[in-house]
Amino acid sequence: MNRKWLNNEKNHAENSDEKKIINLYKNTLNIYARNKQGIGPIKGMLEELRNIKTIDDLSELTLESKVESPLIEFSL
Repeated sequence: MNRKWLNNEKNHAENSDEKKIINLYKNTLNIYARNKQGIGPIKGMLEELRNIKTIDDLSELTLESKVESPLIEFSL
């Protein structure tokens, strides 16, 4: 993280790339908020994954699915 950005955070527009990076950095470090939320934010994804029993179930995941990740790619 560029300390210059952190020190001058108020000088960046709310929707600027710099502000987004600063917010991501701060959220990543905020373990207290993450611990307080627990698994709540991903409960929907976990439920969808639990409901997958067959290849057909897997292939029926739609674009509206809560299960998505740019880091995990699969195909049938």
